[in-house]
Amino acid sequence: MATNCSEVQALARFQVLCPTRLPHAGDGTVPRTFSFSLDKPEKTPADWVYVGASYGVPVDPTHWELNRPRWFLHFVILEGSLSDELLELAPGPYRQRDLGARTLGGRRGRLYRQRSYAVCGCGFGGHYTFVWQENGVTYAASLHRWDSAEATLALLGRLIEGLAPAT
Repeated sequence: MATNCSEVQALARFQVLCPTRLPHAGDGTVPRTFSFSLDKPEKTPADWVYVGASYGVPVDPTHWELNRPRWFLHFVILEGSLSDELLELAPGPYRQRDLGARTLGGRRGRLYRQRSYAVCGCGFGGHYTFVWQENGVTYAASLHRWDSAEATLALLGRLIEGLAPAT
């Protein structure tokens, strides 16, 4: 994950936050990590980036319990100049449901929940997304949920708490 974060940090005009710990599957599978930035000319810094990790395949909405980290993980953090459209927060058919102000991982922001990917086919389908601002930068940490909202949000909080500046 550190390599992915360093790659996008080199392209960003803001401090990239990077997960320092990730769960492993019940069989010991280590998450596949990835990063992305806008395709910008070399001399223009990226307006936003994301880094993430995943393993397994989601099975919602029929078997939410199989989306637990023992079998499946999909976690991303989007960072930078993030629009409501990008985060599926703008009015429209696939707008995430606003669950209100919260503190997760020691950071104050707003929590959202998206419908199942099988229902909406949207980018944040089946996810809880926590959005906050830090030093003028917007961050959105998003974790695919499972049958226990309490456990999903506890893990999302631990992942957010473990974010550290990329080097």
